[in-house]
Amino acid sequence: MDNSIARLNSSPLRYVAGISWPRSGHHLLVRLMSDYFGVTFKYCEFYTKSLDCCRQFPCSRPTSITFSKNHDFNLDINRDANVPCLVQYRNFYNSVVSEFELHVRVSGQGSDTKEEFHKHSIAKAKQFKLFKEKWIDAESSDNILLVPYEDLISSTEETAVRCIRYFSPDPEIDLDKLRLIISTVDGEKVEKSKILKLSNVGIHPSRDYRQFRFYDESWFAEITEILTA
Repeated sequence: MDNSIARLNSSPLRYVAGISWPRSGHHLLVRLMSDYFGVTFKYCEFYTKSLDCCRQFPCSRPTSITFSKNHDFNLDINRDANVPCLVQYRNFYNSVVSEFELHVRVSGQGSDTKEEFHKHSIAKAKQFKLFKEKWIDAESSDNILLVPYEDLISSTEETAVRCIRYFSPDPEIDLDKLRLIISTVDGEKVEKSKILKLSNVGIHPSRDYRQFRFYDESWFAEITEILTA
């Protein structure tokens, strides 16, 4: 085994609590970090009921978990300033289009209509405004890392390096390894109520929300008013 890889797989990683707005590249980041750090990167999905999970935030097992997921759906999480947090978010318009595709994919979660999309996106816009005020616009801290989806997609290498250094005290980055991972990482696309798994595709740009089948200017104006009120 290459000595640099052996060193990476034996390096201690600190626990980081993940907070993410839905459809903001959380699983892409997890795949990048898992491929880079190897078996030492221990991830907890939190929402998968079959997992042996403590269901707490931050994780009650920080010595055995590297990164945990939480969407703070109810905005009731009290952040511990001593626990490093990584917060992921995305342009709201693109995120709500992607999330709506999942919303209608799940049986009983709503019909695939323009009216349902408007109702869903209005509710989510109100929630996003509060999420943004709490996690994104809050006073900056050395113990919080903000990771916009747009940076993860357009400046993947630079953003991944920031994240690697947030998890690991090791200042050395194996850029050759990281670039190979970025170029071959698995992806997914949500389209027409289906999740399409994409193997070894690398990073690809997201769809423009203005191309969504239910987009119109009146919807955009209404959502913008909610977000900026």
